[in-house]
Amino acid sequence: MVNEHLEAWLFSFADSPTSVAIAWPGERHSGQLDHLLPVILSWLQRHFHTLTGEFDTTDPLAMHLQSRLPFLPTAAYMTYQRQLPISNKRI
Repeated sequence: MVNEHLEAWLFSFADSPTSVAIAWPGERHSGQLDHLLPVILSWLQRHFHTLTGEFDTTDPLAMHLQSRLPFLPTAAYMTYQRQLPISNKRI
């Protein structure tokens, strides 16, 4: 934070008592997440044993974050959407 404004953020949530996931990074100005990442990783390493991440391939900042992590990529899960035709029938 600078002058009571968030400059960079990274949402994290515990998947279990020993595992944490990170997702949805953001920053006000380019490069600020790069300064936050080592601080967050250091804290997470002291409190959790496993780190996972959710990185949206359509989000350039998420892809940048993924490339900055000191881990080899693992299996990726793809999500697809399909618009269903509108019907008057009740399900």
